[in-house]
Amino acid sequence: MNPIETVARLVEGWEKLDLEIIAECFSDDAVWHNMPYPPYKGREAIMGMIARFLGDVETLEFIVHHSGELAPGIVVNERTDSFTMKDGRKVDLPVMGIFEVSDGKIRHWRDYFDGVTMTG
Repeated sequence: MNPIETVARLVEGWEKLDLEIIAECFSDDAVWHNMPYPPYKGREAIMGMIARFLGDVETLEFIVHHSGELAPGIVVNERTDSFTMKDGRKVDLPVMGIFEVSDGKIRHWRDYFDGVTMTG
């Protein structure tokens, strides 16, 4: 799987709320860093956080506006993450994501967004 396909597979997993698909996209030593918050290090820690978060989500769509591979293994996408939470809240979160991909696995994922938009 090339880097763009790996990121597309991750997006598919999130939209299906499928933890198995999401987990298969990460290397064992991956880092996931939502820039307003501390990073999660290692697939197990990342998946623990994602499982907790998805427990509150009813539906989710990643609307990818632009995506491309800037350099070998470096995928950037501009997107809006649209969440409907189980409590009825809807959040549309503008995000800029950077993914470092090696051997078909995400090794580092950084998302830049406004934390107030997510929690407000």
